[in-house]
Amino acid sequence: MTSDVSQQTPAPSAARRRIPRDWLLLALLWLIHAIAALLWLRMDNRFPVGDAAVELTRALAVADALGQPSLDMFSRAAAASAGQPPLYYLTTAPLVWLAGRGPDPATLVNLAWLALLMASVYSLTRRLFPRAPHPLNPLPQSVDGSPVALAAAALVSLYPLVIAYTRIYDPALAVAALAALAVALLVASDGLQRRPYALGFGLAVAAGLLASATFWAVVLGPALIAAVQALRIPRPARGSRRTPSRNALERFGRRLGLAPAHVNLLLVLLLIALALPFYLLRAGSALPAFGKGGNDVSLLDNVLSALLLLPLLIGAGYGLWQVIRPQRAGARLAFGLPLAWLGLGLPLLLLLGDASASQLLPLLPAAAVLSVAWLAELELPTFRRVPPGWFPIGNSGIVIAGIIVAVAAASALAAGWGSQGSPQRARSNTAAIGQAV
Repeated sequence: MTSDVSQQTPAPSAARRRIPRDWLLLALLWLIHAIAALLWLRMDNRFPVGDAAVELTRALAVADALGQPSLDMFSRAAAASAGQPPLYYLTTAPLVWLAGRGPDPATLVNLAWLALLMASVYSLTRRLFPRAPHPLNPLPQSVDGSPVALAAAALVSLYPLVIAYTRIYDPALAVAALAALAVALLVASDGLQRRPYALGFGLAVAAGLLASATFWAVVLGPALIAAVQALRIPRPARGSRRTPSRNALERFGRRLGLAPAHVNLLLVLLLIALALPFYLLRAGSALPAFGKGGNDVSLLDNVLSALLLLPLLIGAGYGLWQVIRPQRAGARLAFGLPLAWLGLGLPLLLLLGDASASQLLPLLPAAAVLSVAWLAELELPTFRRVPPGWFPIGNSGIVIAGIIVAVAAASALAAGWGSQGSPQRARSNTAAIGQAV
């Protein structure tokens, strides 16, 4: 028995070599995005106009306020943000100080948010849809990685709308990255039972509220599911309330008759409440109102093309079927969470938003997960033997996921470097944004 296990277990050195493979592939893809964004910005000589110019003007004003240390530094920075959530401007300030004033250095902050978006979507998908063991690949998922998670992270980074907003100074990409991070931490918390991840979720939501006034609508669906999971956990027995514990929070929860998940839920609400004073007082002018947004569903045409909408519809339909009649343990939660993220966030953002395509960008992580996750649930054939630790080349699911990612890459290439989206070398007559403030 022991000898069989030792023969099937890979050597420690081989396992160590395979740990970073998925992350190296994601880093390589991010590097390609970064090079493409740098080339595009360098070739494009237009100055920002419209909302991008307004956002950049605020960012430079916030950087100037923070660059002059004083007791009222943060109040001046809040005033410079003109009542808008300031987190995006705060993260831009170091780039302005290091690289100078101007639209291009400030826009490069989007590359950091893109990296966070890709990493969060990968972690989220890998936890929701773990790779099933395969006879040709005995390595565990923690060592070998997850092809479906890799495809989801690549897909979300290749959506044309995501690539477009890496080249525009706008907080939409930051909001999407924070939403993906919050949901990934929420899933890792196991129904708010694991305190470090639960606290991370609360911090991510608080940061999201400081990046967008509509962030709560984006994560409301997954948060409600996790809250229901936590509240369904039975309260501790009366006899255990006097059981000694080294953890002060556990002692406090036992005295109140609360389970650890209940205490973690209260801590999450407390962390979110810390962001509410600025959200309500300073961002009062940015608070949305129901009925004032653009509720035209045709806005979806500007977010996803027909070729990318098809796998999403298939994934959403399959996910709904799994929620109603799950075929494996955990399938209801795995598909229900991204469905709630997308299904509840879409109508709320259409009601609260400003009829721009960027308002739906925070829902694209859920769309990417649903577009490829159904492939992880199907038992598709494998036709070719490969070395242990590598993806079976003949696996139809991986081939289909690769086709979906390739379609997204072709769409992004056409949208970013085509006739309409290509950079323009001709200088606009607009004054340089760096000289406007």
